[in-house]
Amino acid sequence: MSDKNNANVKFLHEFVDPIVERGLWNKRHTRSTGRTGEVDDPEESATLLDHLVSATDDKTVIRDELLNLLLAGRDTTAHAITAIMYFLVTEEPQIMTTLRKEILDVVSSGMTVSIFDQIKEMKSESSRQRLVAAHHITIP
Repeated sequence: MSDKNNANVKFLHEFVDPIVERGLWNKRHTRSTGRTGEVDDPEESATLLDHLVSATDDKTVIRDELLNLLLAGRDTTAHAITAIMYFLVTEEPQIMTTLRKEILDVVSSGMTVSIFDQIKEMKSESSRQRLVAAHHITIP
């Protein structure tokens, strides 16, 4: 690792390490109270960190997995949004027009419900996403 990256890596580790420590502390604490510390029921409100600490106690492995998933997830999401916009604007402008109207109609109707509820009202949205996903592979 080059010297100019050391400060950035140190910053990341200082941010993530306390989170990893807390996850491991929670695991040890649940063991001392008689629980296994493992996630038995996927319906439980378990976090990614809970799953990682149930698999290993190695702080470096947990930190590396967290960073890998979070950073890769950001890149994949950004690529998916870019691909969707490119496809809609360049290849299917009539879909873009319909979708834009639908978004404006639903969102403009007021903010009395959550954004998630508003998105559920958008009937065209999920079919557009499936169409774009079929045409543009997000992961190489």
